[in-house]
Amino acid sequence: MIDFYNAFISYKHAPLDMKIAEHVQRSLEHFHVPHKMKGKAKHQKISRIFRDKDELPITSDLTETIIDALKKSEYLIVICSTNTKQSMWVKREIQMFLTTHTRDKILTVLCDGEPQDVIPEELTSVEKEYYDTATGFPHTVKIPIEPLSCDYRLPMKRADKEELPRLAAALLGCSYDELQRRNRQYKMRRAAAVIGVAFAGLAAFGIYAAISRQQIKANYVESLRGRSINLAYESGQLIDNNKRTDAIHLA
Repeated sequence: MIDFYNAFISYKHAPLDMKIAEHVQRSLEHFHVPHKMKGKAKHQKISRIFRDKDELPITSDLTETIIDALKKSEYLIVICSTNTKQSMWVKREIQMFLTTHTRDKILTVLCDGEPQDVIPEELTSVEKEYYDTATGFPHTVKIPIEPLSCDYRLPMKRADKEELPRLAAALLGCSYDELQRRNRQYKMRRAAAVIGVAFAGLAAFGIYAAISRQQIKANYVESLRGRSINLAYESGQLIDNNKRTDAIHLA
C-alpha cells in the first residue's frame, strides 16, 4: 500500500490543463537529480506523483482514494488556467489538503491567463485575526500572499529548463539556485564527455583510414610488381621464339 506521494496534482479536466498536468507529472518523476545534490536535498529523488486521471462526477464528494492521496502527499501542485475557477473539485482538493498541511506546501503551475485571474482565491490571501487594543474586540483581515509558481505559458522546452526545477527543488527540499548550478555542471560534464568520445572516434577512424590507405597502396604496388614479373617472363618467351619486335612492345 502506498503511504507517501511527493505531490498531488490538482487540475481541471480540460485539454490544456490535462496536457500540462500529465507533462509535469512525467517530467518530475523522471527529473535528474545531480549526484552532488543528493547529500544536500531532503529527498534523494522524486519517485511518486499522484494525478487523478478520471473526472469526478458532478454530484459526488471527493472519493476515499482522493482524500487518502491528499493526506499522504507532501505537496499539492495546482494547475492554473482560465478553466481552473470553473472546477469545484480543484477548490475542494485545496480545502481538503489544507486540513492537514500548511499553505507553503501548495505550488502552482500557470498554463495561460494572468496569475491574478487564474490562481484560486484560496491561494492568493490568508485570513489573520487581530485584536483592536482600543476596543478589545478581534477583527479579521485578509493578507495577500503569493504561492510559489512555475510558468508553463512559456514554450515547453524553455519551461522545462527554467521553470520545472522550481517545482523539483521544492519537492526535493533544496535550493533552486543550487539545483540549477549543479544541473549546469552536470550538463557541461556530459557534453565534454560526448565531445571526448566523438574526438576519440574521429581519431580512431583517422588511424583506421590511414592504415587502410597504406594497405591498399601496398597491395597495389605488389600487384604491379607481380604484373611486371609476368610481362618480363612473357617478353623473354617471345625473344626465345625470335619475335623480337613483339617482345620489345610487351616489355
